[in-house]
Amino acid sequence: MLVNVFAYGTLQAKSVMLAVTGEQYLSKPAMLFGYRRNTIKNRVYPAIIPDPDSMTEGIIYFDIDSTALNALDDFEDVLYDRVKVTVECGEEKVNAFAYVISPKYKNRLSHSDWNLEEFINNHLDDYL
Repeated sequence: MLVNVFAYGTLQAKSVMLAVTGEQYLSKPAMLFGYRRNTIKNRVYPAIIPDPDSMTEGIIYFDIDSTALNALDDFEDVLYDRVKVTVECGEEKVNAFAYVISPKYKNRLSHSDWNLEEFINNHLDDYL
């Protein structure tokens, strides 16, 4: 069974997605409403947490197979839970999975937003 995955952090960089899954996937910009993105304290990557007044920009990757999904689960580790979400791609609503910080680790979130451009410019090479 193939699934879609919404990426809002480091996985938006296609080089990170390729390093994790070994594959390249069709993707589109997407918006996730009802979630807030913040950096994790002392880390270069973010997490999202439910917040009805927020929205998170990201991309959706299409047609992820079970092998790649297992690799993503391992990459995201215990900090995150994989949850079903609905994202908006323009006028279209698409079902996907997103990795949301587990409630028991939400105290690790900072109050700072996370920026993809800053990550790519300052941290991507070391991260890979």
